[in-house]
Amino acid sequence: MPGSEIYELEGHAGIRIKQIDTVTGAVMADNVVDWGNFDFTAPNFVYRFVKGETDYSVGARPTPYFLGAYAAQGRKVYEQPLILNDLQKARLMEILNENFLPENRIYRYNYVKDNCATRIVDVIEKAAGDSIILSPSQLPARSYRDAMKYYHANYPWYQFGINLALGAPLDGKIDDRKLMFSPEALRRMLENSRYHNGAEVVSDTAIAVDSSAATAILHATPWYLTPMAASILILVIAIAFAVTDLRHWRITRWYYSVLYSLFGVLGLILTFLIFVSVHEATSPNWLYLWLNPLCFIAAAGVWVKKAKKLVFCYQIVNFVLLIALLVIFITGVQQPDAAFYPLVLADMTASSAYIYISLCSRKTIS
Repeated sequence: MPGSEIYELEGHAGIRIKQIDTVTGAVMADNVVDWGNFDFTAPNFVYRFVKGETDYSVGARPTPYFLGAYAAQGRKVYEQPLILNDLQKARLMEILNENFLPENRIYRYNYVKDNCATRIVDVIEKAAGDSIILSPSQLPARSYRDAMKYYHANYPWYQFGINLALGAPLDGKIDDRKLMFSPEALRRMLENSRYHNGAEVVSDTAIAVDSSAATAILHATPWYLTPMAASILILVIAIAFAVTDLRHWRITRWYYSVLYSLFGVLGLILTFLIFVSVHEATSPNWLYLWLNPLCFIAAAGVWVKKAKKLVFCYQIVNFVLLIALLVIFITGVQQPDAAFYPLVLADMTASSAYIYISLCSRKTIS
């Protein structure tokens, strides 16, 4: 089941390997193998992770330790025994041993295409020598972004960050099978699943750890602390400054400097993610029409008298690009976070006020 930490929101998955002596019936080994291990202490971990060099590894730990950790967090653990014959079990062990070889142990993790859940399906299919027909995911999702929204509902700032950093590749329509990237969805999809030859994949789902008094509760973020609340506040402030500036026929320079510096900083982050990062879902990101380093022209130019014409030209282009971005949102080319709309409108408000005041000032002078 999901946990309260960001990296636990879709749950986790592993393969339990229980080796029993066929003569005495004694348990010789009982371990859980999983592909969700990463090392926070590795050199430049944060930079490499952001850049897309997400190196995860396969690992194993005693089942009591594995289950105990989840019980301590107040999380429920489900167990779905695989239905394999002796040859398939032997092949499964060969595949797992191959995964633990030094040259195979570390792999390039992909959030939706190659993770702890997708690797399990891959291993099972190789061991069984047949592909799995999974049950419907039961997720109200037609894209990877939809699935993420479902699991991140109580973590709106996390989803806001995902919607900011990851672009159009998340919004392509996907079939139901691809939703197995979520361990929690995979658990449901394995129930009543079958191979193409008609054989069942797992027996009945059992509960290995039942934390009835669960402490890993995903509390909803209060509405006044959500990105939408913050964005609406910024829009209200933008409207207030626009009205004030139009009344007094001037530009509040420090406000423009703060607003467009904020957009510029976000633009620098997107620049790194789009042009430097190797994350495949960061490009194309149409938010770059709005959030890019050119925002600093408006942030700094309002303080330089000779830059007025440059800022004016920037704001005209900026306003046109913001309209284009709204069209992209409406047509579904890239799904925005709902909180983006007030922020885009705040930018359009500031931009249009600057353009209008500049035009009227020129007419007055002439």
